[in-house]
Amino acid sequence: MRQALRWNPQGNRGKEIPKNTWKQKLETKCKKMGREWKDLPKMALDWKALIEDLCLPRGEEEGNWATTWTDMLRHQRLTT
Repeated sequence: MRQALRWNPQGNRGKEIPKNTWKQKLETKCKKMGREWKDLPKMALDWKALIEDLCLPRGEEEGNWATTWTDMLRHQRLTT
């Protein structure tokens, strides 16, 4: 993911390729959300932590999952 965020392609694009790149679209969405481009790698790591918390090992109780999910949502609201 980090490498994709830093990649800067050079050269001309073909006629049928859209003028807006993936990076430009992502930058526009970031601005709408009030985020900056440099925040994306950290957001990606937070997303990985959220998914890891949702995928608990076998034998974990559902109550732990609910607590973890609630804590993650609360943390996300506090940091945004």
